[in-house]
Amino acid sequence: MGETLRVLGEEHSDTLRAMNNLALMLNDQGEVARAQALEETVRARSRVTPGAEHPNTLTPLNNLADTLKRLGDLRGAVSPYEQLVSSRITILGQLHPDTLVAKNNLAAALHSQGDSRQATVLGEEVLEASRRVLGDEHPNTVKAMENLAEMRHAQGDTSARGRSANCGQGAGKVTTWGHLTFEGFGPGAVNGI
Repeated sequence: MGETLRVLGEEHSDTLRAMNNLALMLNDQGEVARAQALEETVRARSRVTPGAEHPNTLTPLNNLADTLKRLGDLRGAVSPYEQLVSSRITILGQLHPDTLVAKNNLAAALHSQGDSRQATVLGEEVLEASRRVLGDEHPNTVKAMENLAEMRHAQGDTSARGRSANCGQGAGKVTTWGHLTFEGFGPGAVNGI
């Protein structure tokens, strides 16, 4: 990365991409605080070049939110997730799969910090849109259903978790949850988004 920085400068897109990749590697190696510092630098520089709404700016924003969540800074993670959702809606639209993933991540962060009511409302929106756009069997739809079941369970719906627990355990399974029915989930479909 040092050579890239020296030759291209600190705000060049290739330099920012290299810094982002280094931050991901640091995060994977458990050096989360160093990753966070680098992600914040990339985010700040990306907002200038190529601009706040460019996809190269949105990826580091998502990575920063994920790192803050991993560090246990749930309140700190919510703001970047909110910015990411807003930008993805503006750039890609309400129903784009990347927008739905960002909304699902925001709902999970809100839930983790104890805002189950707002998280549930957003989770319901994500699930309905995911079913419409991606279909019932898509892994992102399954993850949205599981997240919403967890949120509902936290609000006292003790049957919500049990009803979603059957998904992903083999083709042909039928899972009902409220007025929704999910059929035919394959093994491993419930991995994270």
